[in-house]
Amino acid sequence: MYISTPRLQPYGALGAIGRALKEEVLTSVAGVDALTDLAPTLSASLRLLKWAVHHAALHILKTYQIDLSASVPGIRLIATDRGYGAVPDHAVNHLLRKADLQSNGRRFTMNDIVAEYKKHFVLSPGDAFWTTLTPPRGSPVILALGRPPNGVKSALHEAMHALASPKGLSRIGILDEGGPEYFARQVARANGLSYEKSYPRQEAIFGKLATDFGDQVVANAFFANGLAAFELAFDRKYGDRRFRKFVNDDASSPYAAAAALNLDYETMTENR
Repeated sequence: MYISTPRLQPYGALGAIGRALKEEVLTSVAGVDALTDLAPTLSASLRLLKWAVHHAALHILKTYQIDLSASVPGIRLIATDRGYGAVPDHAVNHLLRKADLQSNGRRFTMNDIVAEYKKHFVLSPGDAFWTTLTPPRGSPVILALGRPPNGVKSALHEAMHALASPKGLSRIGILDEGGPEYFARQVARANGLSYEKSYPRQEAIFGKLATDFGDQVVANAFFANGLAAFELAFDRKYGDRRFRKFVNDDASSPYAAAAALNLDYETMTENR
């Protein structure tokens, strides 16, 4: 027998039960399991992020012998049950203050984050978006605004951002997105998961660097203290001080970067 049931309304419509559920939270990866009374999307997002961070760190250790286990407990997570415009800005700003997220002596706010996000994406009311904030000091914070926009892919990509060395390749223009895509795809493949690229040009450029110098060299430069060795290898292949030029000029554009690396921009995303 089929019984029709009404569609559940947003949590605010559930009265006292809905209000009893936490709908915004700041926690650490290690603290996820200790949280109770979470709204469903919030709980699912936090569990997914914990899974992604641990699997990302495990993959990097097993594949590249880079131990990031000391970094994992410091990664903080701000998650909300609802998307853009549906969660009050002041609620997220309160959590950003608690996380002590600052840049150039001033605190991050939702306005700052949304303004930066809108440089690259169209954002409509209700949209979910996840992003990683890496302050000059302190630990990175993954902001998960609403349900993961691309499921496991979102979580793995942001985990790679959070695990990246703040003094490595992640500081260089398009490599900041190409690196997380490149390594997140590896983790997805290792776990039998599909991964449709969100940054195909950036990932292709990062992949060209891995082809040029080997996965281990680029992993060391992205997650550990291997940037100096990477710069030497780059200059040996492309010419004296070419790495400095790549950083200062070429890495701001996928087409300029592709040209600098002799990567045909018409086919730069193929077979990646």
